[in-house]
Amino acid sequence: MSGGVEKPSYSRFFVFLLAGAVVFRIGAAFWTVGHTDLTVWGDRDLWRALTAASAWPVTGPEINGGLRPPGGAFYLLLGGILAIAPNALAAHVGLLALFAASVLLVGFAVAREISPRAGIIAAAALAGAPMLDLVLKIWNPGYLLFFATAATIFGLRYLRNGSALALGLASAAIALGLQIHLQIFQLAIALTVAALLRRPGWGKRHTLALLLGWAVPYLPALLAGGRHLLASAAPMPGEAVDNYMLWEFHPLEKAQLVYGMLGGTPQITDAVVSGRFLGPAILPMLGDLLAMLLVMAFAVRTFRRRPAGTPPADRIEPRTLFGPLTLILAVYLAVALGSTVNARHMVAVWPAVAIMTGIAADAGLRRLETRLPPKPAFAAGAVLFIALAARPVSLGEATLRDAPFGLNSLAAQTEIAATAKTSFYAGHEAFDAHAALFWRPAGRSWQMVQEGISGQMDFVYRTTRAQTLANDRTECLAIVPKQYLADGVPVDLLKAPAFSGLAPALSPMAAESAHFAYFPYTTADGNCLKSFPNAYIPTRFEETYLAPGTAPAATSTAEAAQFAASLPGQRFPIGLELRREEGRYLTVLHGRLLRGYTGLHFATIVNPVLCLVGDGGAVRVVPVARLTVGSPQHGSLAPWRSAPFTLPDGDYRLWLTGRDGKSPQFLQIPLGHISLPGMAAAVPGPDMAAPPAGCPAPPAAERTGG
Repeated sequence: MSGGVEKPSYSRFFVFLLAGAVVFRIGAAFWTVGHTDLTVWGDRDLWRALTAASAWPVTGPEINGGLRPPGGAFYLLLGGILAIAPNALAAHVGLLALFAASVLLVGFAVAREISPRAGIIAAAALAGAPMLDLVLKIWNPGYLLFFATAATIFGLRYLRNGSALALGLASAAIALGLQIHLQIFQLAIALTVAALLRRPGWGKRHTLALLLGWAVPYLPALLAGGRHLLASAAPMPGEAVDNYMLWEFHPLEKAQLVYGMLGGTPQITDAVVSGRFLGPAILPMLGDLLAMLLVMAFAVRTFRRRPAGTPPADRIEPRTLFGPLTLILAVYLAVALGSTVNARHMVAVWPAVAIMTGIAADAGLRRLETRLPPKPAFAAGAVLFIALAARPVSLGEATLRDAPFGLNSLAAQTEIAATAKTSFYAGHEAFDAHAALFWRPAGRSWQMVQEGISGQMDFVYRTTRAQTLANDRTECLAIVPKQYLADGVPVDLLKAPAFSGLAPALSPMAAESAHFAYFPYTTADGNCLKSFPNAYIPTRFEETYLAPGTAPAATSTAEAAQFAASLPGQRFPIGLELRREEGRYLTVLHGRLLRGYTGLHFATIVNPVLCLVGDGGAVRVVPVARLTVGSPQHGSLAPWRSAPFTLPDGDYRLWLTGRDGKSPQFLQIPLGHISLPGMAAAVPGPDMAAPPAGCPAPPAAERTGG
């Protein structure tokens, strides 16, 4: 299909130039493998993959509403990688291998269907996509690229020649991709519409291929007992619409998103403001602009009528490729403009965009070569090739230049885990409940290193090899980068705003590693600031008492009672534990919703209070915390305990009260009944519709609506 125009000899040189740029980009990625960080989602996915061999997963990663689509192929894929080497480095190698395979698949497919020159340009477009580079980390959108590429390539092949095998492979790639990230469903819609319009042929083989392509990827889930796949899939479209189709339109954000989809730098305004648009960076940015113009030219050409007598080699491309590819882009553009998606939701469109770039560039070069004299054609082609080659080269150079060690990097997490397991806490749960990482920006007070999205390291903590302690230490732990220390002491650390009200007492440094110093500390009520918990990974208490969808419940042992309660509109309950220790009592707040950011809803409760009402109507108010529990920014995450208190024997009704930190609502949650000293507990009865006077209540203006 490469056509009848003879390419000038210089074309080979530029093809090799682009090939070298692609090899450099991929080589730089593998050379710096491990120079990454784990998001809260990557930590979640690797943790789940550890158990894939012993208990096959039947659902995938959560969508933003919290539901999990059917099919555990993603966790089986990660589990297979971790079976080779159970660490995050192996997961990163696997991700980069899928990225490289995607680039090669696009290049070879386009080279076969169009021309070698179009193939290498398409491969360079995929390797040099700035938006795609943003998601090449250990989380589910990064692993989707290969399956989106396979679905696009084989879907186009089916549309071109009606191949039943191509249809089956495209269907299987989409079915696998849906178990990784739902955005590939938009690709399926575009290919289906294109098939209905083009009608490439249908028979028994196509029916069989379609059925097998969809069924085989779900067999592991079916064999593991997930027989209700359709029932679990049914809420997905409505859940996606509820979370993404919000019709919020911020013109600048949308413009940058669309520019990134078409080939540009998504943060173009930041680049201009910071001056990065000048100097050497201008060449790859010129390449971004040219790539965008090529994609737009491709889309426009889709709707041009071919004049009669056009040679078949030039006519076949629009008929078999231009329409479907433009349709794929149009579907994703519509979603981008009509919803609150961002770069990580656009991965599945990029193989189509790269193919469009390659075809349009090849067609443009053919036109230059036939209509211009050799020297002007050479000059124009040189500008195009060099600008397009600069994109993957720039990304590869930035990869090599980036510092491998940041406070949230995989290297830092591994170093912290090895030291903490050896000197402080054997398991990840104890570490999460006691440890926080601090830093000190120039001229400012100490702050916690907590962005919500990065820093979680339960998987790293579990898989890092170290000689672990037999018994966990009870103190809290402040981890401080050494470059912020003065004479080995974290001056003014305890004056950090996060410590306000905790009355901390700092002990001398108890351990150090290459980049960090470790300082135990205690607080008046025994609470610790926390910057590492991953709320996706349940604690032992949550697994035992706070399963999703749990109705209000009350259980007890000889020394503790556990209450599960619902927050309005939330699937995950929160819990309050009442413990007896050394003749006194204390309460502990638990729950996934109070353990930090997940991308889903999380809760905060301002000044939570336990209100106990005795048989005689006497009211006892016990502060659980004099701050906001559930705040990632302040590190006041569950489990969070009250100060010890005394309580006479007797029967009590219990309410948890406090202000919802994310809405004007005042919470008055009935917990249930308890009988002391026996600790017998029961769920709330009809006598607990509302707490009596004396329990904390909203201000009078709120109660009266004033």
